[in-house]
Amino acid sequence: LKARRGKQWTRLRDVAAKLGPPSSRKQGKSTEHKVHRSTVGGHYLPHPGIAALPIVKHCPDDPVDLACSSCALPLASSWYVVTPFVRRVLVPVNGHTFGQHGRCGRYRVQQPQGIKKK
Repeated sequence: LKARRGKQWTRLRDVAAKLGPPSSRKQGKSTEHKVHRSTVGGHYLPHPGIAALPIVKHCPDDPVDLACSSCALPLASSWYVVTPFVRRVLVPVNGHTFGQHGRCGRYRVQQPQGIKKK
């Protein structure tokens, strides 16, 4: 048992050596959520965790026009929540921002959405 623990510590030490000293590694929480920008380039792209859900579908041939409720900034979304009874377009939940901390408005669908059965 002690021999096995010794091998584990050796492996752990080797991995830590490859990572470098603790001061050179990032500390704290992951900033992955801060890197994702959902409205770049005029097209909505949901967070990878949302896009991976089984009821979320990407339909690039069926985009829906969106616009900011305050400034009418355009955006297109071709991501849908699809269930056996409903197909609804996904829109950014936080609208869009200006400056560092200001929020302009929320995105609204420009064309009416009907309920489409599969």
